[in-house]
Amino acid sequence: MPRPPEAWFWLGPLPLPEAWLNNAERRSSQRLRNPHARQLAINAHLLKRYALSQRVPERPPAQWQFATSPLGKPEVGDAACHFNVSHADRACAVAVSDAPIGIDIERQRQLADLDTLATRVLTRAEYDWLQNQPHRSHQLIRLWTLKEAALKAAGQGLRMDPKAVRIRAPHADVSQVQLPDGSCWMCQSRQLSGYWLTTASSHFDEVRLRTGGIPGHG
Repeated sequence: MPRPPEAWFWLGPLPLPEAWLNNAERRSSQRLRNPHARQLAINAHLLKRYALSQRVPERPPAQWQFATSPLGKPEVGDAACHFNVSHADRACAVAVSDAPIGIDIERQRQLADLDTLATRVLTRAEYDWLQNQPHRSHQLIRLWTLKEAALKAAGQGLRMDPKAVRIRAPHADVSQVQLPDGSCWMCQSRQLSGYWLTTASSHFDEVRLRTGGIPGHG
């Protein structure tokens, strides 16, 4: 029986050993000149490995090996399971599943040039819906995470025009998001500690949220 996907969310320092990381993860993190951005990238790699080993307990965190899909999406080399990673500001998030999965996290904030941004990324119907909302900046950020999570689940990233991605029920906690190829993704949004966290799955409406329980390691 298929297992529901899981989404891990972590805010702040992460008590996991950097010795788990491989050389590619270390190099990609060290390229970031900003110390805060560098540590956030390291946290995301560590949380990814921890979450994968919680899903597949027989494989220790340091033993995971990764590949890249033809479209550039990171994936487990032997397809033992699927994952996706996102980070923003002080938070990182990882989704793991037995099927393709996407995740996006964004900090809630007031947006400058909101209407300009909205017209660039929303369909006309989505834009009209947004105009009637009391907190338009927060809702635009949520709509953006819906689209990005679906694109990441499909392995497209931001190669596709976000206006070509259609949100069928922008008001709903779980919205169906359709890509131009006809594929549909069930996208679930949550508010967590001042962030929008959205997951995209093709098989499940609900994604199990994991926000703690990470022990110290050394």
